[in-house]
Amino acid sequence: KSIDHPDIVKILEIYRDPKKLYLVMELVKGEELFDYILRKERLQEEETRKIIRQLVKIVKYLNSVNIAHRDLKPENIMINPKTLKIKLLDFGLSSYFEESKNLVSPVGTPYYVAPEVLRGSY
Repeated sequence: KSIDHPDIVKILEIYRDPKKLYLVMELVKGEELFDYILRKERLQEEETRKIIRQLVKIVKYLNSVNIAHRDLKPENIMINPKTLKIKLLDFGLSSYFEESKNLVSPVGTPYYVAPEVLRGSY
């Protein structure tokens, strides 16, 4: 709930019971970036540039507040196809980090994991 960035989905409320945790999040309109790419078949250079710029700003912000998302992939990014504005979602594998310590547990979606994570050489 402490994350505050216009391109990151907002958590509005958190409810807990003895067995489960419930998150109420803002409604994000659009489609997954994965589906957008499949539908378009090929992105124009300017589209790609606009999407990547936003994503870099999001990751830079997360780094500034010591949060590692750890599951960046097109399925966790919503895009408004008309404006190309994106929102990052799914912080289920995210973690706070301290600059002096490495995150050592390998997490993420197998098809998107960096080779150095698979090798354990990071």
